[in-house]
Amino acid sequence: MAFEIPSDLHPQLMPLAWLLGAWHGNGRSEYPDTEPHAFEQDVMFTHDGRDFVHYFSQSWITDESGERTGVRRQRQRRRRDYRLVRWLRPCHFAGSYPFR
Repeated sequence: MAFEIPSDLHPQLMPLAWLLGAWHGNGRSEYPDTEPHAFEQDVMFTHDGRDFVHYFSQSWITDESGERTGVRRQRQRRRRDYRLVRWLRPCHFAGSYPFR
């Protein structure tokens, strides 16, 4: 599939040019501590001309027929000695980055 490299794409992002845009897919999640389940996910990678990409992801747990049934989220409490940047990803994925 051919794609067009944006004219304002930062040179350091050229290797990621193929990734820019919206992506959609379905999958199956299996972890040792959870029940296996199907999911649907939308992901988008965009840029604004600077040397990084913007990443957006949205996921839903689905039933056997592919209908969306729910979203699971995790929460994180603030620690005493540093602030915690936390982002939530549906379907029980979460990321965090501590900094002082």
